[in-house]
Amino acid sequence: MWREIKLFVKSQFSAGAGYVCDYSFMLLLKELLGVYYLVAIAAGGMLGAIVNFSINHFWAFRIHEERYKLGLKGQAWRFGCILVGGLTIKIVGTNLLTIYTHVDYKLTRLVMDALVAVFFNYLLMSRYVFVAKRA
Repeated sequence: MWREIKLFVKSQFSAGAGYVCDYSFMLLLKELLGVYYLVAIAAGGMLGAIVNFSINHFWAFRIHEERYKLGLKGQAWRFGCILVGGLTIKIVGTNLLTIYTHVDYKLTRLVMDALVAVFFNYLLMSRYVFVAKRA
């Protein structure tokens, strides 16, 4: 159980680092450069994903090629599939929340990010992307 808690905390740290890059880049694009907010969310999400994957691969999930089911390319492919799903949920969810609640996109984005991080990304990362080989 402690291993799972430690893994969850490390992966959330990784997600947080990716999120800081993601959200900051989104704000830069939208607020300073005037990019449409849904495009800025997608671009920020891509940057954040690269940061998140790198930290997960090299630290959070302690990947060693000989101990894990997939190599770097396989992990990157699966991560990319999850990225597309998570970004789609974030973009659609943020847009719907923004339209129907009339709340600023910055706040609705935070809500969607929290939901996707816990209920989508972590579960799939730990059980689909960074999977240990069976002994």
